[in-house]
Formats: sequence, C-alpha cells, structure tokens
Amino acid sequence: MDIFRVLGNENRRSMLKILVHKSMHISALAKELDISVPVALKHVVILEGAGFVERTKIGNTHIVSINKSALSKIKSAHDLLEKPLVVEVEKGTSLVNALKKAVSL
Repeated sequence: MDIFRVLGNENRRSMLKILVHKSMHISALAKELDISVPVALKHVVILEGAGFVERTKIGNTHIVSINKSALSKIKSAHDLLEKPLVVEVEKGTSLVNALKKAVSL
C-alpha cells in the first residue's frame, strides 16, 4: 500500500498522532475525531494494512496501538506531508517542466 495514500488522509494522520501517545478503543478514537465508529474502523483497517497500527481483540473490544517498528517510517512520511513543497523554477518555465522538477525532488 502506498504510504502517501495512507497518510494523505487527515483522519488517519490524526489517529496516528493520538496512538503515538496511547492505545485506544476504536470507538474512543471515533469520538476523539468526531467521526462515526464505522468510518474510524475503515481508517484503522487501512492503517493496519500499511503496518502502522496493530489491533488487539479483547472479547468484543478492539484496542488499537501504534506499531513501534513502523514509527520511523511514519515520522519520515509525516514530516514530508506536513511541510509545504516549494519548487523554484526560472521565469517562463512551463507548468509541465515545473511538475517534472517537483517529481524529481
């Protein structure tokens, strides 16, 4: 799964920010983010598929925690997404050439 597609969603980034500090029940995550439980579960499944979080089932309860081995990968990608991308090009450069330069960074 593409890391940028996974972290390109604000709800998933917010979930990771919360889970870095503490493990939570899916419904508690939903409440914290003001989204429905099914939507929260959908995002958890995506994060789980990317290897960023782990789910532990205790009875009917699902506790979500950060995957400690993925922390550096999450931080690197998060830093890239949080900083604006600035590409300097010469005056008169076409949009296509400017985009090609941005992709090569």
